[in-house]
Amino acid sequence: MAGHYVTTDEGLHLYCETRGDGAEALVFPNGLMMKDDFAWLAGDRTLVFYDPRHRGRSDAAGDARAARGIHDDVDDLEAVRRYFGFEKMALFGHSYVGVMVALYAMTRPARVSRVIQMSPAEPYPGKAYPAHLT
Repeated sequence: MAGHYVTTDEGLHLYCETRGDGAEALVFPNGLMMKDDFAWLAGDRTLVFYDPRHRGRSDAAGDARAARGIHDDVDDLEAVRRYFGFEKMALFGHSYVGVMVALYAMTRPARVSRVIQMSPAEPYPGKAYPAHLT
């Protein structure tokens, strides 16, 4: 597993680790804790696991942390794509990151081959579910 630091447009450093070197890219934002569980997917793919800003071994932005919120995370994902030179990438999102990768896919559809969701967060906090779904 190779370690990398990707520099964002703001100059922050995001810590990444990779597995495999295949033509298809599968990116796991906030996924370093899953790298061993999903290593088997690396056969013909390049897997990228990274710590988003303010998490793990990636830089924090100080007082500007919430300036743009999720939009900073979306832009950082684009910096990861550019760093590795992926034309398109599959994205794995869980919890909050599920919303973030969906937003990335909606704003940059030409850069996404697929989105894989695992228990994504509800994009509308406080939304009431019908009784049969609670």
